[in-house]
Amino acid sequence: MRIERHLRKGDKEVTLVITDHGRGWKVTHGEGVNAVMDVVHDDWHRAERDLMLFDLRAAALRQEGWA
Repeated sequence: MRIERHLRKGDKEVTLVITDHGRGWKVTHGEGVNAVMDVVHDDWHRAERDLMLFDLRAAALRQEGWA
């Protein structure tokens, strides 16, 4: 499984990637080339929470012109 979210505005980018990682899910949130968060959760609900938080932030960024 792999879930990816990408938003851009000009030369700026924010990303979220969730992948299967052994007995858990690796969540990487990046801004530009920097990883803001890089964690492995053993509980899917924690990875799902990170996805929901990113989607909430993405909705706000879209209102500011991000695509």
